[in-house]
Amino acid sequence: MNQLWVLFLLLVPFTGLSQNKLSVTDLKVRGTITDYHVDDLNGDSKPDILVSYYITQKNGQVNRYLALFLQTQGGYLAEPNQILIIDPEIIGYDLANLTGDEKPEIVLVSASTVEVGVLKDGLVLKESIKILSAISFFLQNPDIHHLPKLTLKNPVKQNGVDQLLILETSGLVLMTPVMKKNLTADKSYLSFDPPVSVTHNSSTVGTDVSLSYPGLVSGGSSLPQSVFLVFRDQIHWVRLNDFAKTPDKGPGVSVRFNRGENETVNIGSVSDLNNDDVPDVVVERRQPRDIITNRLSIDFYYGRADKNQFSLPATPDQRIVSEALVVDFELADLNNDNRTDVVVMEMSVSMGNFLSNLVNSDAKAVYKFHIQKNGKFSSTPSLEKDVNQQIDLNKNYFKPVFLSAAADFDGDGLPEILIKRSEKSMIAFGGSSSSLITASPVLESAIAVPYHSRRTVAYHLFDQRRQDLILTYGNLDSEGLRSVLRILSR
Repeated sequence: MNQLWVLFLLLVPFTGLSQNKLSVTDLKVRGTITDYHVDDLNGDSKPDILVSYYITQKNGQVNRYLALFLQTQGGYLAEPNQILIIDPEIIGYDLANLTGDEKPEIVLVSASTVEVGVLKDGLVLKESIKILSAISFFLQNPDIHHLPKLTLKNPVKQNGVDQLLILETSGLVLMTPVMKKNLTADKSYLSFDPPVSVTHNSSTVGTDVSLSYPGLVSGGSSLPQSVFLVFRDQIHWVRLNDFAKTPDKGPGVSVRFNRGENETVNIGSVSDLNNDDVPDVVVERRQPRDIITNRLSIDFYYGRADKNQFSLPATPDQRIVSEALVVDFELADLNNDNRTDVVVMEMSVSMGNFLSNLVNSDAKAVYKFHIQKNGKFSSTPSLEKDVNQQIDLNKNYFKPVFLSAAADFDGDGLPEILIKRSEKSMIAFGGSSSSLITASPVLESAIAVPYHSRRTVAYHLFDQRRQDLILTYGNLDSEGLRSVLRILSR
């Protein structure tokens, strides 16, 4: 009966909850959105949005842009307040408060330079985009054909000012910019031997390295801020304060994975899992990436702190192993006991009838809920929900649904599970005190996007109290591709 009720919900439009009427705001750019940031750009304590997108010309040339949307008393304008043309050599950007004035600057990174654009009232002073004087620090090889490739990582805060972490082929650079007449930088450097090639949040066979950003990792004021490095078979913890002091001693904590061949490893999350005010690390290990054997194990490393010394165990304290094709997992307090729980989403497809199941669209998404008690996550799921899902065979490749977010969207103190059903729509299941997860939609029909959607992405804004959402999608019309950011808020 419960399964029929779930299926019914999937087939009817969302009606939403009357007490949680959602307001919908669409922001539009003419092109394809690649990324966006949400931050207060003009100091009025309201979330503004910085969007990166590109337009492909008929001759194949790609033009890249940054668009700024500022929120005023009347809300957002549908069109950007300002559009910046980005140099084609720029390979990444981020927002960081480099001057300590509580307002961010835009940081642009190319293959060998770092540029900074200063914002005033939320708009970029174009004459302020300049190369940091410290950039010569990176150019250790005068041969222009061997310039290091720089990758800007999310800034982390220390002493009220954001630090720029920049990964290049032979080391990790920590920059502490200070505004004087020009932007300068105090520099620290952690070298890698052998040099590394750069990936993002995953490491593969070879000498690749990536960074994971817990932001303020300290579980207590005595712990320094830090970042985690992931090598192909190790995880390293680096304290920012140690960059300048001990550049030759390397990372402060090292944990070896001893991975299997071709296994990929990601840091899934950094948070305090067991409420001891010490950061813990969640690591996901994935077998070779194909749709049949892409099984996942989730490792939990509980951090220890003693006399300002942080450490991680050599082996995981606990591991949850999936028995099926895992699409994603999410951490959330599912039963309102102030402890972290785990939601794992799997695809349930019979191996014997795999292709037939895809064609007939009768594969199922299975959601397993692992509740934490006494510092351990339940190895056997406390509750499972099977939801019939439509498999999108557009362009003849497999597009599974995935778990997008777990957050309290309706303000009842318990999280809802937001699920991407296809390229065009989502559904959420809410929690209650009597039943952990109920099949009650909490989002209205506004969460469904138009038929010509190119892609849909969802996660919450920085407003953790309200847990607003942003969806992005693209529509083809008579003038070409128009990308839309749809903001859903209460």
